[in-house]
Amino acid sequence: MPFARLKLLLACSLLASTALFTVGVALERAQGENTTIETPSGGVSHTGESGSGGETGGSAEGGSGEASSTPAEIATTAEPTGHDAVFLGVNLESWRLVGVVVVLSLGLATAVWMRPVKPVLALTGVFALAFAAFDLAEVSHQVRASHAGLVAIAAIVALLHLATGGLAVAGVQVA
Repeated sequence: MPFARLKLLLACSLLASTALFTVGVALERAQGENTTIETPSGGVSHTGESGSGGETGGSAEGGSGEASSTPAEIATTAEPTGHDAVFLGVNLESWRLVGVVVVLSLGLATAVWMRPVKPVLALTGVFALAFAAFDLAEVSHQVRASHAGLVAIAAIVALLHLATGGLAVAGVQVA
């Protein structure tokens, strides 16, 4: 394979994995904010929606179609429904960290395209393979949470990161 094509594939796979990673995080956040919980009284509580005062807490619907809020239902909607992934005290799903990952990925893609030297290619490979490990952990997490769409996205991102790592290794050998 010509080096120019390898360089193009490497940069494109890095950009594609970054874009899909960002979409996956956004979808996971949106899904976590708009969850539906069945309350002990048999009603349904929708969290993540704004009430008339702009507060997040949700509403409860009884079996008769009338809205009612009992203390048990309010307590149920106020509890957090999920936990963000935390590793070494860092929230892995914070938008700040997602931004850092996106900037780093874009910087590596640019560096691969503009200066495809061995150190840049090696760093790109290490970066891609490290994130593939996190992606595979995310696949496992989404399987346990029964989120089929997010499982598919995380699996595709993991495969893209593995492909990026392989292309970077090939690039180091050719360069």
